[in-house]
Amino acid sequence: MFGTQGESGFGRMFPHIAGALYTPDQMRELGYAMTLGSHIKVDSSLAAVYTYLGQFIDHDITNTLGGDRPSDGAADSRPPVQTATPALDLSSVYGAGFHDPRAAVVRSSGKMRLGACCDDLGQATRRLADLPREHNAMAIIPDGRNDNNLFVAQMHVMFLQLHNYFVDQMTIKRPELRYRMARANVIHHYHDLIVHDLLPKILHDEVYAKYFDCPSGDNTIAFTPPTASIPLEFSGAAFRFGHSIIRDSYEIGRGVPTVNINRAFALTGRNGMDGHDRLPERFVVDWKHFSANNRAKKISTPIKLQIPGFSGYEKFITVRNLLRGSAFALPCAQDICQFLINDGYISKKDELDERQLNPQIWPNEPPGILDNCGAKSYLLRFTPLWYYLLMEARARNHCRGNNECKLGVVGSHIVAATFKYLTRLPNHYSRPNDTRWHLRLKGQGEGARATIRDLINSVQS
Repeated sequence: MFGTQGESGFGRMFPHIAGALYTPDQMRELGYAMTLGSHIKVDSSLAAVYTYLGQFIDHDITNTLGGDRPSDGAADSRPPVQTATPALDLSSVYGAGFHDPRAAVVRSSGKMRLGACCDDLGQATRRLADLPREHNAMAIIPDGRNDNNLFVAQMHVMFLQLHNYFVDQMTIKRPELRYRMARANVIHHYHDLIVHDLLPKILHDEVYAKYFDCPSGDNTIAFTPPTASIPLEFSGAAFRFGHSIIRDSYEIGRGVPTVNINRAFALTGRNGMDGHDRLPERFVVDWKHFSANNRAKKISTPIKLQIPGFSGYEKFITVRNLLRGSAFALPCAQDICQFLINDGYISKKDELDERQLNPQIWPNEPPGILDNCGAKSYLLRFTPLWYYLLMEARARNHCRGNNECKLGVVGSHIVAATFKYLTRLPNHYSRPNDTRWHLRLKGQGEGARATIRDLINSVQS
């Protein structure tokens, strides 16, 4: 059993392994090298809706005090402070509950408030498919990060709509009880679609089976901190693979122009909403169309994503992630691999070699990514965990010659162990045993596990 936790709300999955030491310049140099390359990244078989489901989940379980500001990369012996509840309880949607003004509950009905859209002239329409907003377009939600790009905001809207879908199925009169029962059903199906829909699509098949199909749990990492926390190896590295699978642009509906990632950032209250005080109706995401017509990119480089409002190296998400991992004092990948090999979680052949750690930037010709780094030899021996896990996934999927979007064995162990732990945390909004309160998604068969497709079908006709 592994795991430590302090008062910060973050812990370590491998507390006995010392953190690696990097200079900020080493991380900036590597992060910039990861943006290089002119070739087009290949689409995977994973529907892109899971990219933003993953970001939505991340916001639900992790929130660092002070936000996700760029770090100078200097290792800090003090862990970051966690302000979110680690449990998969949708606190980013429901906040403190029925009476929380940030959650915008309609107390007369038990429903969640939705925001009206507008036409291209800025006039409100009857369509309620936006986040509830103030007059300045700022979203009235517990976690403002869910309004940092169009797709996460619309994912949040879909969960509000799901809550209301369940309220509409109830005959009870008390609004607060209707709210509680709807919330319990939303959280139940949320757990289902994470464990039985998302994770099988992003985890190594054998690793997933060990954690979620095998009752004995043999040969699995047991993350068991004394109090609820999120492992930094997960938050600062493994679950950040999602940044590598973001597309440059997305189809959001029939007859609607594609939306590039920069426009997706602009179409939020935090970034001006294109001059409107609410979402223009033509930018409401048709999730059925979105799921059918957009594929996540394969886990690889280049990663060219830039964050609005920043300049210099810190505008690149690659640099920000590497500096963050360095500040968290994460162990280097080789030390984690050695521990996993010694204890029989992985085999020696699973560890990446130098060629796999230094793939070519341009197809079939040098140089490699690390050839652009002055500290190449050091980084090959003490590889930053986030970079290693991306290269591990790239090597796995490239070697198998498929279009999957799955992590390798090390990344899969970290993600699987974290979610196994999270699903076992106490949940104050569990569904009662009385099956009369067990509500199903539209078209979901009795006893069937929830999928993102079921959720979409329930809220978008």
